Amino acid sequence: MFGLRRGLAVVVSVVLCSLNGFGAEPAAKQQTTARKPFSLEKRELWTTGNIHGTPEPPDPYTTQNAFPKLKLFEPLSVGLVPGSQRFGVATRPGKIFTFEIKPDVDQADLLLDIKQTTYGMAFHPQFEKNGFLYVTYVVEPDQPKGSRLSRFTVKPGQQPPVAHQSSEQIILEWPSGGHNGCCIRFGADGFLYLATGDGSGIADGLQTGQDITDLLGSILRIDVDHPDGSRPYSIPKDNPFAGRADARGEIWSFGHRQVWKFSFDNQQRLWAGEVGQDLWEMIYLIQKGGNYGWSVNEGKHPFRPERPKGPGEFVPPIVEHPHSDFRSITGGYVSQSDRLPELKGAYIYGDYDTGKLWSLKYSNGKVSEHRQLADTQIRIVEFAQDGAGEVYLVDFASGELHRIVQAPIQTVTRPFPRKLSETGLFASTKDHVPAAGLIPYSVNAPLWSDGAEKDRFIALPGDTRIEFDDVVYPHGPEYSDVGWRFPDGTVLVKTFSLETEAGKASSLKRLETRLLQYRKMPGNDDEYGAQYWYGYTYVWNDDQTDADLLAAEGLDRKLIIKDA
Repeated sequence: MFGLRRGLAVVVSVVLCSLNGFGAEPAAKQQTTARKPFSLEKRELWTTGNIHGTPEPPDPYTTQNAFPKLKLFEPLSVGLVPGSQRFGVATRPGKIFTFEIKPDVDQADLLLDIKQTTYGMAFHPQFEKNGFLYVTYVVEPDQPKGSRLSRFTVKPGQQPPVAHQSSEQIILEWPSGGHNGCCIRFGADGFLYLATGDGSGIADGLQTGQDITDLLGSILRIDVDHPDGSRPYSIPKDNPFAGRADARGEIWSFGHRQVWKFSFDNQQRLWAGEVGQDLWEMIYLIQKGGNYGWSVNEGKHPFRPERPKGPGEFVPPIVEHPHSDFRSITGGYVSQSDRLPELKGAYIYGDYDTGKLWSLKYSNGKVSEHRQLADTQIRIVEFAQDGAGEVYLVDFASGELHRIVQAPIQTVTRPFPRKLSETGLFASTKDHVPAAGLIPYSVNAPLWSDGAEKDRFIALPGDTRIEFDDVVYPHGPEYSDVGWRFPDGTVLVKTFSLETEAGKASSLKRLETRLLQYRKMPGNDDEYGAQYWYGYTYVWNDDQTDADLLAAEGLDRKLIIKDA
């Protein structure tokens, strides 16, 4: 029963059915004193809150704006311009810029404006000679040819580079949907690698993940330098399904839901971040012909096991993150920079929803190191790597690029509460009397918890209020249900109690109190979806006078219940 006290990325879908009492589920029999009445017109304010910071040791790193004078609008793809000290940046509205990689840069130069929703960009390895720029974008949602890979041409030697929309040559088209993929990179072999999503929003609705007769749910590998008949590309002869009538020869790997960013390291290993659906986010090493399981599996775990499998055994992820840590993973790069030698050779990646930044080291077929580097406030939508091998974080919300730096030594002025009595949530902890301003509530569909009873409260800081509005994340309004918007610093409180003698109300003992604290991420709620919650558990002592913060590794406790 006891949960972990670590950050929980929780989508709050419970329905508050009463703000002035308990409804569908009976309240715990232990006496609880609450101030009444509550109403939308008048309430006491909660002013005693004392939940600050984190109980975990400080992270070893933080981030720093690498180009403080430069801001871009909704960057989605960043790549090094060959033969230069410039980054190219593709933005979602379709504008592509380049800028000099220097700390005081204050201007990005427009390279191209295609006026379409743009996801990916890659410069040809021979860009200095041929001026070829490859771009992935969505022409129109939910269309058989709605996603597109095109080539644009820059006049060679022009600085800063400029291309024209009229130079477009369409290379490849595939169906558009909820997951379009669209990450593109060139490998050292000279071939272009392209990720396609499963083309649907939920549960692989097209059931294409295990289907190798179409291009969806795959990473493709094509030769853009040698057209083949009527096609402006050819299929490399060593592709795993080349020449097969029952498969698309472009496929390099399949069984993907939504690869969100992949990259090659200096050993030409192909790393990919895979966005999961219900429970897991994955990092993979991509193999030739590899089947990555979707949608029979989500990572290592069954998802729709009854669905037909494609060829080959499923390739497991290198690491997985549960949705208590990550919600929308972003694949990164292996750092080759000497500036932070302890990170050299580490694969650095992160999460768009939570802002968490992690690294792993992998050798001899095993993960030798895996740790959190920083808990940022960045919407990590992309990573970039410069010529020195340094890795940058790309913030979709602010339009900034950040680099990783050592975290300063922190002086803790307000320690995280280690006891429930220190949280400011209870006027009397031993009597379980909530502090002024806490509002009891119930839910319409309570979970069954081995017969445990629950007291629930919500604490809103000061005079803030809950709003009820259209929640448009993760899709546009046409896909969304209405829902709650909570103010920053909101705390949800739930205490579990259990009778130690069945049917004897006086034997009721409090077991644990769980807290969910909402901390707002940067960005516009409508666009970026900012509801990120941190979870903490306090375990009650035998005397029922207070509860202690549960350690991150959790706790198993044996309870003996006497039958009636």
